[in-house]
Amino acid sequence: MIRFDDIVCEFLEIPSFDFKEGRVYKVIFHSDIEKNEFIDLTLGIKRPKRGRVVLFDRDIFNVDINVYYDTLKKVGVVWENGGVISNLKVWENIALPLWFHYGIRPEKIETRVIEFYKNFDMDAQFLSGYMGRLPGTLSAFDKRIICLIRSILMEPELMIYDDVFTGLKSDRVERIREIAEGFHRANPKRTSIYLASTDESLRDLKADYNIVPDEKGFKIWRS
Repeated sequence: MIRFDDIVCEFLEIPSFDFKEGRVYKVIFHSDIEKNEFIDLTLGIKRPKRGRVVLFDRDIFNVDINVYYDTLKKVGVVWENGGVISNLKVWENIALPLWFHYGIRPEKIETRVIEFYKNFDMDAQFLSGYMGRLPGTLSAFDKRIICLIRSILMEPELMIYDDVFTGLKSDRVERIREIAEGFHRANPKRTSIYLASTDESLRDLKADYNIVPDEKGFKIWRS
């Protein structure tokens, strides 16, 4: 799924580690800087000073650009800040990846999107106006839901959750967690990685492995 080989970067050193398919991982970093660097490494955004990142059996920093983008289609990221495009409406933010990558028109996914939002007590009548809003007026929670639904609709094999529970009320945390866990179970090969810069927001999350970076790489223990 993901392999780090002898990584030396600006803030992280990872001698050797594999994230295996079908597992749930919880990674607690010492800072947002470390967490963000981990994401950049995994997605092939920031090249390490030394070492290799293998994502779905591909050296992510040494592949053709078309292979790179095909590989990233298998990855969903729920960003802490929502990862939304500010000048696109809610509906356009949700539908854009499916439309761009697979030519699926927005109206084809309307029913699924409405069903997702029902989990957050939003009915079809409310959504008709909500979907036309620009994300600048929305809360962090709303933006994360947009990102969560957008990622799930792409059916990725790897899901990365970037501090997705931080700052949310307990009932909202529970609903996001239920959806994320259900999505993980839907595909036995799907890997889910939850990231945070403190352990508080992930304390109640069930994971196969808990990881904390240290001076020797990764300190790992099973839940």
